[in-house]
Amino acid sequence: MFVAPERDHLGPQPNRLTVEQSLVYSLGMSLFYAMDYNLPDSVHPAMSETLEALLAGMTEEEPRHRTLYGRVVGFVLFCFVFIIIVVVVVFVFVVFVFVVFVVFVFVFVVFVVFVVFVVVVVDK
Repeated sequence: MFVAPERDHLGPQPNRLTVEQSLVYSLGMSLFYAMDYNLPDSVHPAMSETLEALLAGMTEEEPRHRTLYGRVVGFVLFCFVFIIIVVVVVFVFVVFVFVVFVVFVFVFVVFVVFVVFVVVVVDK
């Protein structure tokens, strides 16, 4: 959807760096468009300074000034690891709450059985 400005001037066999820079531009523009989708023209999408700097670097008009692919991959990996950590923390929390609930139910059942035992057996 978003083609880098230099794509029109590439020869039939562009080198790997040129292709990488072009793909980084296209990805950056696609991500920015996704962040900006359906927002009024007067509203700037809310994003962190890091993300804004990364997208600005990815969408530089001049290819040699663009953020390199390695930095983009590093950011994506960071986001992936962050999401995995959040999922694990939420899972551990849910398991903890479940275990606490099971223990509470067990203690409650033992208490009820004890009270019934005391009322039925001791009061006779």
